[in-house]
This record gives sequence, structure tokens and C-alpha cells, in this order.
Amino acid sequence: MRLTDYFEFYNEEWRHQSLGYETPSVVYQIAMTDSYPDLQYSIAKTFFALSRGNLIG
Repeated sequence: MRLTDYFEFYNEEWRHQSLGYETPSVVYQIAMTDSYPDLQYSIAKTFFALSRGNLIG
């Protein structure tokens, strides 16, 4: 299994307990609707921190 295959499985198929048994891609799509601005901000902040090589709380 290639790493890209694993990432696809992790984000598209694997249902996570911490996400209410949804996949990360489904949670992300829901969060990007206009109904969840606080979640949009939280996701954006996390991606920014990860892109800088650190994760802030």
C-alpha cells in the first residue's frame, strides 16, 4: 500500500469515533458550509499550524 492510498483510506473510508463515526472528508465538507463559521476557523487555524510545522492548542 502506498502512502497516498493510506491517506485516501484514512480520509474517505475510515469512520473515526472522535468524529461521531463519520469520515474526515464528510466532517470537513459539513464544516465548510456557511452554517459552521467557528468550525471553519478552527480547521483553518489547525491547517495553518500544521503547515508551519507545529500544532498549537
